[in-house]
Amino acid sequence: MWPLLSHHTFEGRALFGQNTADLLPRTLALLLIHDGLVVADPMEGVHQALTKRSEAAAVDALNRVVSELAEVEALLAAGLLRLTTSRPTLQESRRTAVLAAMGLDSDMRVFTDFVESVAFLPEFPGSLELTLAPAVRDLYSRFGLSIGAPTSRNEADRRVRALAAAIIEVSWQFAVAASDPNCDLAFAGNLEQHLAEAIIDQGMEGDLGPGRHLALLSLGRVPNVDVARLTVADAIAVRREDSFAAFRRDVRLALDQLEIARAAGVSDTSARGAFEEAMRESARSLAMTVRRSAFRDRVKDASIPAALGALAAIPGDPMAAAAAAGGVSIATVLWQWLLGRRDQHGQVVSQRYLAMLGRSGHTTA
Repeated sequence: MWPLLSHHTFEGRALFGQNTADLLPRTLALLLIHDGLVVADPMEGVHQALTKRSEAAAVDALNRVVSELAEVEALLAAGLLRLTTSRPTLQESRRTAVLAAMGLDSDMRVFTDFVESVAFLPEFPGSLELTLAPAVRDLYSRFGLSIGAPTSRNEADRRVRALAAAIIEVSWQFAVAASDPNCDLAFAGNLEQHLAEAIIDQGMEGDLGPGRHLALLSLGRVPNVDVARLTVADAIAVRREDSFAAFRRDVRLALDQLEIARAAGVSDTSARGAFEEAMRESARSLAMTVRRSAFRDRVKDASIPAALGALAAIPGDPMAAAAAAGGVSIATVLWQWLLGRRDQHGQVVSQRYLAMLGRSGHTTA
C-alpha cells in the first residue's frame, strides 16, 4: 500500500508546505503501517511560483522546499518516500471526468458563486435561517450528504469551503492515480471518503455495469507510537522492526486471501468477515509485541483504529467501456486506476486500495 498525499494544504492534507515541525512525525506515523508513501513533489510549487508569481516568490518557496526535503532525505534515500510530479489542473481531461461525475464543471461555479454571495449577502433579521442555512444544506444534499443547519455565517462559509476542498482533493487523487500506477488513493475524513465511494459506485453502476462496490475493511486498532520522539534513524529501525513488518505482511496476505475468496464465489460478507478477523488478530499481536519491544516507552496508551477501502476490478473489456463512453469519462478514469498497478512479475493487479488517513497522519476508520 502506497497512499498518495497531495499538495493541497487545506486542513493539513499535504505533507509539504505546512507545519515543518509536524512534517517528520506525520511521515513517520504513516510509514509504520504502510509500505511507503507517494507525495506530490514540492518542487512543482517552486516552478509554479516562478511562472505565475515572481522570482522572489520562487526563491522563498525553494528555500522552504530544500529545508523540508532535507528533513526526509533519509526516507527518500531508503525508498520509503516517492515523489510524483503529476499535478493535473481542474481542466485536465481525467480530472474534468471526475468532476463531471459529480455534476460539476472545472470552474466549480456553484462554489465560487456561493462564497461570493456569503460575503455580500445583506444582514437582516432571519437571513441566516431563511436564506443561507437552507442553501448550504441544499448544496450538501446534491452530493448525497445530510447536515444540520449552520448556526452562523462563518459556519456556513466554512462548510461550503470544506466541501469544495474535499471535491478538489478527490478529483486530484483520481486523476493522478489514473495516470500514475505506483500509488493508491488516500482520503482523510468523512467528506472525502463519501465522495470517493459515490464516484466509484456511479462508475461501476453506470458506464462499467454491475460490479463489486467499495468495501471498507477494518485493520483493527494499531498501537499509537509517540513519533515526535523518534529520529529518522529510529523511525526506519522501528518500521523494519519485526512486529510492524509482520503487520504489513499480514495486511498483504489477508488482502490476497480476500481476493481469492471473492474469485471463488465466497459471499462478500463471509470474505470480509474472514479478512477482518485475521486483521484483528494481527493488530492484537502487534500491540502485544510492541509493548515488549525496545521502544515500548514510545507507545502511547491510546491505540488508533485503522481501516482500508478495497475494490476489486470488474470483469470486462476496459477498452470497450472507454470507447462506448466516447473519450475520457468516469469509466475511463476508473479503469485506468483499477488496471494500472502491476505486481513484481508484471501481472495486472486486480484489486486497488484506498487508504483512510487521519488528520494528524494516523490511519482512521
